[in-house]
Amino acid sequence: MNLNDKFKIRSEGVEWLYLLAAKAFKKSTFRYYWNQLAGFPELRQYLEELGFDKWSRAYQPRLRYNQTTTNIAESMNAVLVHARYLPVTTLLEHCGALLQRWYYEQRTYASTRASILTDYVEGIVKSAVEQARQHTIRPIDNYEYEVHDGNSKVRVNLNSKSCTCKQFDYYQIPCSHAVVATMHRNVSIYTLCSPKYKLETLLNTYAEPIYPLGDEEDWPLPDDFVEYTIEPPKFVARVGRRQTVRIPSAGEPQQIHKYSRCGMQVHNRKTCRQPLRTTES
Repeated sequence: MNLNDKFKIRSEGVEWLYLLAAKAFKKSTFRYYWNQLAGFPELRQYLEELGFDKWSRAYQPRLRYNQTTTNIAESMNAVLVHARYLPVTTLLEHCGALLQRWYYEQRTYASTRASILTDYVEGIVKSAVEQARQHTIRPIDNYEYEVHDGNSKVRVNLNSKSCTCKQFDYYQIPCSHAVVATMHRNVSIYTLCSPKYKLETLLNTYAEPIYPLGDEEDWPLPDDFVEYTIEPPKFVARVGRRQTVRIPSAGEPQQIHKYSRCGMQVHNRKTCRQPLRTTES
Protein backbone atom coordinates (compact mmCIF):
# COMPACT_ATOMS: atom_id res chain seq x y z
CA MET A 1 0.00 0.00 0.00
CA ASN A 2 1.28 3.44 -0.92
CA LEU A 3 0.96 5.73 2.10
CA ASN A 4 1.38 8.86 0.01
CA ASP A 5 -1.63 7.96 -2.13
CA LYS A 6 -3.78 6.84 0.81
CA PHE A 7 -3.34 10.04 2.79
CA LYS A 8 -2.83 12.41 -0.16
CA ILE A 9 0.67 13.31 0.99
CA ARG A 10 2.76 15.16 -1.58
CA SER A 11 6.09 14.82 0.21
CA GLU A 12 8.29 11.95 -1.00
CA GLY A 13 10.22 12.04 2.27
CA VAL A 14 7.27 10.81 4.34
CA GLU A 15 7.35 7.27 3.01
CA TRP A 16 11.12 7.26 3.42
CA LEU A 17 10.74 8.26 7.09
CA TYR A 18 8.19 5.48 7.53
CA LEU A 19 10.61 2.91 6.08
CA LEU A 20 13.42 4.15 8.32
CA ALA A 21 11.15 3.82 11.36
CA ALA A 22 9.88 0.41 10.28
CA LYS A 23 13.37 -1.00 9.71
CA ALA A 24 15.02 0.48 12.81
CA PHE A 25 16.48 -2.16 15.13
CA LYS A 26 16.54 0.00 18.27
CA LYS A 27 13.47 1.56 19.87
CA SER A 28 15.35 4.82 20.37
CA THR A 29 16.05 4.99 16.63
CA PHE A 30 12.42 4.16 15.92
CA ARG A 31 11.22 6.98 18.18
CA TYR A 32 13.56 9.44 16.44
CA TYR A 33 12.00 8.82 13.02
CA TRP A 34 8.52 8.42 14.50
CA ASN A 35 8.69 11.89 16.03
CA GLN A 36 9.57 13.33 12.62
CA LEU A 37 6.18 12.11 11.37
CA ALA A 38 4.39 14.32 13.92
CA GLY A 39 3.29 16.67 11.15
CA PHE A 40 1.09 13.94 9.67
CA PRO A 41 -1.42 13.08 12.44
CA GLU A 42 -3.73 10.98 10.24
CA LEU A 43 -0.84 8.79 9.13
CA ARG A 44 0.42 8.37 12.69
CA GLN A 45 -3.05 7.51 13.96
CA TYR A 46 -3.45 4.88 11.23
CA LEU A 47 -0.07 3.28 12.03
CA GLU A 48 -0.77 3.37 15.78
CA GLU A 49 -4.13 1.64 15.29
CA LEU A 50 -2.42 -1.05 13.23
CA GLY A 51 -0.04 -1.66 16.14
CA PHE A 52 3.72 -1.16 16.09
CA ASP A 53 4.26 -4.92 16.39
CA LYS A 54 2.64 -5.38 12.96
CA TRP A 55 5.10 -3.24 11.00
CA SER A 56 8.00 -2.07 13.19
CA ARG A 57 11.08 -4.24 13.44
CA ALA A 58 11.95 -2.79 16.87
CA TYR A 59 8.60 -3.93 18.34
CA GLN A 60 8.17 -7.28 16.62
CA PRO A 61 7.48 -9.99 19.23
CA ARG A 62 9.36 -12.64 17.25
CA LEU A 63 11.89 -12.95 14.47
CA ARG A 64 10.46 -12.29 11.01
CA TYR A 65 13.83 -12.08 9.26
CA ASN A 66 13.49 -9.54 6.43
CA GLN A 67 9.81 -10.19 5.73
CA THR A 68 7.54 -7.21 6.24
CA THR A 69 4.26 -9.03 5.61
CA THR A 70 2.26 -10.60 8.45
CA ASN A 71 0.06 -12.66 6.16
CA ILE A 72 1.73 -15.59 4.39
CA ALA A 73 -1.54 -16.24 2.54
CA GLU A 74 -0.81 -13.16 0.43
CA SER A 75 2.49 -14.71 -0.67
CA MET A 76 0.80 -17.99 -1.58
CA ASN A 77 -1.91 -16.09 -3.46
CA ALA A 78 0.81 -14.55 -5.60
CA VAL A 79 2.29 -18.00 -6.33
CA LEU A 80 -1.11 -19.52 -7.17
CA VAL A 81 -2.53 -16.49 -8.96
CA HIS A 82 -3.16 -18.44 -12.18
CA ALA A 83 -3.58 -21.95 -10.77
CA ARG A 84 -6.45 -20.95 -8.46
CA TYR A 85 -8.83 -20.92 -11.44
CA LEU A 86 -8.30 -24.66 -11.96
CA PRO A 87 -10.72 -27.32 -10.66
CA VAL A 88 -10.07 -28.38 -7.06
CA THR A 89 -8.42 -31.72 -7.88
CA THR A 90 -6.19 -30.14 -10.52
CA LEU A 91 -5.31 -27.31 -8.12
CA LEU A 92 -4.23 -29.83 -5.46
CA GLU A 93 -2.11 -31.68 -8.02
CA HIS A 94 -0.52 -28.37 -8.99
CA CYS A 95 0.28 -27.59 -5.33
CA GLY A 96 1.81 -31.05 -4.89
CA ALA A 97 3.97 -30.61 -7.99
CA LEU A 98 5.02 -27.18 -6.75
CA LEU A 99 6.13 -28.56 -3.37
CA GLN A 100 7.84 -31.47 -5.08
CA ARG A 101 9.92 -29.06 -7.19
CA TRP A 102 10.70 -26.75 -4.26
CA TYR A 103 11.91 -29.60 -2.05
CA TYR A 104 14.07 -31.02 -4.82
CA GLU A 105 15.67 -27.66 -5.61
CA GLN A 106 16.44 -26.92 -1.94
CA ARG A 107 17.91 -30.40 -1.36
CA THR A 108 20.05 -30.08 -4.47
CA TYR A 109 21.22 -26.62 -3.46
CA ALA A 110 22.14 -27.66 0.10
CA SER A 111 23.96 -30.82 -0.99
CA THR A 112 26.14 -29.11 -3.60
CA ARG A 113 27.54 -26.33 -1.38
CA ALA A 114 30.82 -26.61 0.50
CA SER A 115 30.16 -23.71 2.90
CA ILE A 116 28.75 -23.92 6.42
CA LEU A 117 26.03 -21.30 5.97
CA THR A 118 23.66 -20.58 3.10
CA ASP A 119 24.95 -18.29 0.35
CA TYR A 120 22.70 -15.46 1.52
CA VAL A 121 24.00 -15.53 5.10
CA GLU A 122 27.58 -16.06 3.93
CA GLY A 123 27.22 -12.79 2.02
CA ILE A 124 25.97 -11.02 5.17
CA VAL A 125 28.90 -12.35 7.21
CA LYS A 126 31.40 -11.36 4.51
CA SER A 127 30.02 -7.82 4.48
CA ALA A 128 30.21 -7.67 8.29
CA VAL A 129 33.87 -8.77 8.17
CA GLU A 130 34.69 -5.93 5.77
CA GLN A 131 32.95 -3.38 8.01
CA ALA A 132 34.63 -4.77 11.12
CA ARG A 133 38.04 -3.73 9.83
CA GLN A 134 37.01 -0.09 10.32
CA HIS A 135 36.09 -0.52 14.00
CA THR A 136 38.21 -0.12 17.11
CA ILE A 137 37.69 -2.33 20.15
CA ARG A 138 38.21 -2.10 23.91
CA PRO A 139 37.88 -5.28 26.00
CA ILE A 140 35.70 -5.13 29.11
CA ASP A 141 36.28 -8.74 30.12
CA ASN A 142 36.85 -12.03 28.27
CA TYR A 143 33.45 -11.94 26.58
CA GLU A 144 32.30 -8.30 26.66
CA TYR A 145 33.72 -5.56 24.47
CA GLU A 146 33.15 -1.91 23.73
CA VAL A 147 33.30 -1.27 19.99
CA HIS A 148 33.72 2.17 18.44
CA ASP A 149 31.91 2.51 15.11
CA GLY A 150 32.59 6.02 13.88
CA ASN A 151 30.88 8.38 16.33
CA SER A 152 28.83 5.66 18.03
CA LYS A 153 29.77 3.21 20.77
CA VAL A 154 28.19 -0.20 21.25
CA ARG A 155 28.71 -3.07 23.67
CA VAL A 156 29.02 -6.67 22.51
CA ASN A 157 28.50 -9.75 24.69
CA LEU A 158 29.72 -12.95 23.02
CA ASN A 159 28.22 -15.16 25.74
CA SER A 160 24.68 -13.87 25.29
CA LYS A 161 25.20 -13.29 21.55
CA SER A 162 23.97 -9.73 21.77
CA CYS A 163 24.97 -6.22 20.79
CA THR A 164 23.45 -2.92 21.83
CA CYS A 165 22.96 -2.06 18.15
CA LYS A 166 20.30 -4.85 18.27
CA GLN A 167 21.14 -6.15 14.80
CA PHE A 168 22.95 -9.19 16.25
CA ASP A 169 19.99 -9.88 18.56
CA TYR A 170 17.44 -9.59 15.78
CA TYR A 171 19.00 -11.60 12.96
CA GLN A 172 21.02 -13.95 15.18
CA ILE A 173 23.90 -13.36 12.78
CA PRO A 174 27.04 -11.57 14.09
CA CYS A 175 26.98 -7.89 13.21
CA SER A 176 30.20 -6.08 12.32
CA HIS A 177 30.69 -5.15 16.00
CA ALA A 178 30.43 -8.80 17.06
CA VAL A 179 32.76 -9.84 14.24
CA VAL A 180 35.56 -7.57 15.44
CA ALA A 181 35.05 -9.03 18.93
CA THR A 182 35.42 -12.58 17.57
CA MET A 183 38.64 -11.52 15.84
CA HIS A 184 40.01 -10.20 19.13
CA ARG A 185 38.87 -13.27 21.07
CA ASN A 186 39.95 -15.68 18.29
CA VAL A 187 36.48 -17.25 18.14
CA SER A 188 34.91 -18.68 14.99
CA ILE A 189 32.17 -16.48 13.59
CA TYR A 190 30.13 -19.55 12.68
CA THR A 191 29.72 -20.55 16.32
CA LEU A 192 27.74 -17.34 16.91
CA CYS A 193 25.35 -17.86 13.98
CA SER A 194 21.98 -19.42 14.67
CA PRO A 195 21.80 -23.10 13.58
CA LYS A 196 18.79 -22.24 11.41
CA TYR A 197 21.13 -20.57 8.90
CA LYS A 198 23.36 -23.61 8.42
CA LEU A 199 23.23 -25.74 5.29
CA GLU A 200 22.86 -28.83 7.47
CA THR A 201 19.58 -27.44 8.85
CA LEU A 202 18.38 -26.59 5.36
CA LEU A 203 19.20 -30.09 4.12
CA ASN A 204 17.38 -31.71 7.06
CA THR A 205 14.34 -29.48 6.51
CA TYR A 206 13.91 -30.66 2.92
CA ALA A 207 15.23 -34.20 3.41
CA GLU A 208 11.91 -35.94 2.83
CA PRO A 209 10.92 -36.04 -0.85
CA ILE A 210 7.42 -35.17 -2.00
CA TYR A 211 5.99 -38.01 -4.08
CA PRO A 212 3.31 -37.56 -6.74
CA LEU A 213 0.04 -39.45 -6.36
CA GLY A 214 0.50 -41.42 -9.55
CA ASP A 215 -2.29 -43.12 -11.47
CA GLU A 216 -5.45 -43.76 -9.51
CA GLU A 217 -5.53 -47.41 -10.56
CA ASP A 218 -2.15 -47.96 -8.87
CA TRP A 219 -3.14 -46.53 -5.48
CA PRO A 220 -2.76 -49.06 -2.62
CA LEU A 221 -6.13 -49.83 -1.00
CA PRO A 222 -6.82 -51.45 2.40
CA ASP A 223 -8.58 -54.82 2.52
CA ASP A 224 -11.73 -53.33 4.08
CA PHE A 225 -12.02 -50.59 1.47
CA VAL A 226 -15.56 -49.97 0.25
CA GLU A 227 -16.09 -47.81 -2.79
CA TYR A 228 -18.74 -45.12 -2.57
CA THR A 229 -20.02 -42.79 -5.22
CA ILE A 230 -19.75 -39.30 -3.80
CA GLU A 231 -22.25 -36.90 -5.26
CA PRO A 232 -21.44 -33.21 -5.57
CA PRO A 233 -23.05 -30.98 -2.95
CA LYS A 234 -26.38 -29.43 -3.81
CA PHE A 235 -26.22 -25.70 -4.24
CA VAL A 236 -27.89 -22.93 -6.13
CA ALA A 237 -25.58 -21.35 -8.66
CA ARG A 238 -25.23 -17.62 -8.29
CA VAL A 239 -26.35 -15.35 -11.07
CA GLY A 240 -23.59 -13.51 -12.88
CA ARG A 241 -19.89 -14.01 -13.30
CA ARG A 242 -17.78 -15.97 -10.88
CA GLN A 243 -15.82 -13.83 -8.43
CA THR A 244 -12.17 -13.59 -9.41
CA VAL A 245 -10.98 -10.67 -7.27
CA ARG A 246 -9.60 -11.78 -3.92
CA ILE A 247 -11.32 -10.83 -0.66
CA PRO A 248 -9.25 -8.21 1.25
CA SER A 249 -7.50 -9.31 4.44
CA ALA A 250 -8.75 -8.22 7.85
CA GLY A 251 -7.72 -4.63 8.54
CA GLU A 252 -6.82 -3.95 4.92
CA PRO A 253 -8.30 -0.60 3.86
CA GLN A 254 -10.65 -0.51 0.90
CA GLN A 255 -9.31 1.25 -2.14
CA ILE A 256 -11.61 3.96 -3.47
CA HIS A 257 -11.32 4.59 -7.19
CA LYS A 258 -12.17 7.82 -8.94
CA TYR A 259 -13.30 8.40 -12.48
CA SER A 260 -10.49 10.51 -13.96
CA ARG A 261 -12.73 12.68 -16.18
CA CYS A 262 -14.94 14.17 -13.46
CA GLY A 263 -12.97 13.29 -10.33
CA MET A 264 -16.01 11.72 -8.62
CA GLN A 265 -15.89 8.45 -6.68
CA VAL A 266 -17.79 5.15 -6.91
CA HIS A 267 -18.65 5.32 -10.60
CA ASN A 268 -17.08 5.05 -14.05
CA ARG A 269 -17.61 6.27 -17.60
CA LYS A 270 -20.82 4.30 -18.11
CA THR A 271 -22.51 5.50 -14.93
CA CYS A 272 -21.17 9.07 -14.89
CA ARG A 273 -23.91 11.70 -15.13
CA GLN A 274 -21.69 14.76 -14.97
CA PRO A 275 -21.69 17.01 -18.06
CA LEU A 276 -18.69 16.84 -20.33
CA ARG A 277 -16.09 19.52 -19.80
CA THR A 278 -15.31 21.65 -22.80
CA THR A 279 -12.38 23.97 -23.34
CA GLU A 280 -13.14 27.52 -24.32
CA SER A 281 -11.61 28.54 -27.60
